[in-house]
Amino acid sequence: MVYNALITYTMALRLRTGLAFAVLFTVAMGLHFVLTDRSLEEHYPHRFPRSGRLLLAAALLVGWLVSAVLAPSSALAVALLTALLGGSILLNVFKEELPSTGRSSYPWFLVGLLLYGGLLALVTAISG
Repeated sequence: MVYNALITYTMALRLRTGLAFAVLFTVAMGLHFVLTDRSLEEHYPHRFPRSGRLLLAAALLVGWLVSAVLAPSSALAVALLTALLGGSILLNVFKEELPSTGRSSYPWFLVGLLLYGGLLALVTAISG
């Protein structure tokens, strides 16, 4: 829940860099949430569909509400929150989303990397 709240709490920071970057971040996090949702439902088939999903959705709203009331203003706080969020996302991706040995596809990884990297480069070129 803290992880979800932190994502929406730091969303205002994404908007400062530009709307296009915030949209790309939102799409990436939405896809990440879909995979995390599926993984949590597999691990907790009885508890997660009843209450877990609602608690995680509520955490997103709480993070947004806290950021509206108490937005981060210190550069140090912003850096620490961004580092914590980045580390949490990487840990979650490495633990849950990467396929096991033998099921991975290097070409599809490259396609995703080039596509998302290209989108970020395009948005940077257009906005800068």
